[in-house]
Amino acid sequence: MSGARFAVSVILSVLAILGTQVRTHAADDRPRTNAVLDGQFAAQPVNVMQRTCEGEDGTYLEIRGTFAGTVTSSDDRLSGDLELRADALINVSPKGLGTFQGPFEISDPMTGKRKARRASWRSSMAIDRLAHPAVVVVDMQNDFVRVGAPLEVAEARATIPAHQALLAACRARAIPVIYTKFVAGPERTLIWEWSPVLAPPVCCCWKGFLRHYEDVGKELDCSDIVNEIYPEPGDPIVDKFGYGAASASDQDE
Repeated sequence: MSGARFAVSVILSVLAILGTQVRTHAADDRPRTNAVLDGQFAAQPVNVMQRTCEGEDGTYLEIRGTFAGTVTSSDDRLSGDLELRADALINVSPKGLGTFQGPFEISDPMTGKRKARRASWRSSMAIDRLAHPAVVVVDMQNDFVRVGAPLEVAEARATIPAHQALLAACRARAIPVIYTKFVAGPERTLIWEWSPVLAPPVCCCWKGFLRHYEDVGKELDCSDIVNEIYPEPGDPIVDKFGYGAASASDQDE
C-alpha cells in the first residue's frame, strides 16, 4: 500500500446497502439481529490510502481506509451517521467496475449512540466517470500566456479559443469550472533555483505584482488568470506553490 493520501475530493454517492442483515441496538442497548434492511449512503474519504496496479484486463485501483457520511432508509434504525471501514478494488480502466467491502456502524446524529452495525459487508459497484464532471483550467496566467511574459508559453495562447468554447459548453450545462494558479514569492523556495525569474526584481507570478504586457497594452496582476477566460463569480481558484496541479496546493480545502 502506498503512502499517498486519497486526496481526490470524490464522493462515493448513493451506493446501496442492499440485502444486508444488520445487528441493531434496542433502547436498553441489547443487540438484536433483524431481517434484511435496505438503505443508501453518501460518504467521503476520511483517512484513506490508495495504490494502482496493472492487470491483464486493465488498470486497477485499490482503496483502503475509513469513510464517513450519512445513510438513509425507510427504517429509522438504518438512518443516521455512518462510519465505514472499507476495502475497494476497482477496475478503473476500461470497465469502471469493482467490489466494496468492510464493516460499518450507524449512530444517532443527535446522541452519538450506536444504532446498527455489521462486521462484514460486500457489494459490487460501478463508477460512472461522467456522473459528476468538472473542468480544471491549469495555470492560464498572465506571466505564462501573455506576449513577453517572463515564463511565456506561446503555445498556451493558441489554446484560448478552445478554452472559450469548452468553458461556454460547460457553463451552459452547469458543469463546474475550477482554476489553478501558480503563486510564487515573497519568500524564497527551492523552485526559485529552477526558475530564477521568480525572484526579484522580475517577481514572476507574485500576487499583486503589476507587469506591462505589450499584447494587451496595459499593466495586469502578473499572477492573475488571463482576461479571455477569466473566472466567473463562484468559480473555485486553487492557489498552488509548485508547477504541478495535484501537489503543493490548497486543493484539499
